[in-house]
Amino acid sequence: DDLKLSILATIDYPSDRITDETLYDGGVEVVDVSTDGSYVLVLVSGELKVVPRTATKVLSLATDTSTAAIDRLHISVWPALEYQQMYADSWRLLRDYFYDAELHQIEWDEVFDRYLPLVERCGKREELDDVMRQMGGELSALHVFVKGGEHDGQNESSTGNEIASLGAVLRRSPEMNGYEIIEIPERDPDFHMIDRQPMYSPLSEQ
Repeated sequence: DDLKLSILATIDYPSDRITDETLYDGGVEVVDVSTDGSYVLVLVSGELKVVPRTATKVLSLATDTSTAAIDRLHISVWPALEYQQMYADSWRLLRDYFYDAELHQIEWDEVFDRYLPLVERCGKREELDDVMRQMGGELSALHVFVKGGEHDGQNESSTGNEIASLGAVLRRSPEMNGYEIIEIPERDPDFHMIDRQPMYSPLSEQ
């Protein structure tokens, strides 16, 4: 999309007004912040600009002629190592977020060790998904799925259902002849961004 980029700038004290400073009137493709929050990245008209996240540097984006040489950028990917990390992450998420803290009395550390040799033999994503399904199956629980990923052909995530949004913790209230809202989570600590947009509970005021 042909987007514009503007920032909000405060007027000098004692004024409390805010002005809209336009940096690019179009051509903006991506705006992001580095993982450590120290740099701002802007992809505009096919050129990538990276500046420190300070007011002076951000304001100079439009006039700064230096760009990152992304035409010579290469990424080295080791699928075997990625598969091991994805397996460990899925095992950890089940350990930390499964509804039963005792994990149905399963020795979860042993489950990790049992299937890890199979992960090391995986040659493609479909094989990894199969191993993770077997690992999750050890819990003998419904609603433990493995979907998505880089598959040959159609991505099965395109035919699946969307993840439910955050709701609320309710408690049955005989006095009110209904339910009482106990807690409304603002955002999930691990899964709170979709398409770079924060996902709040539909019951929150955000």
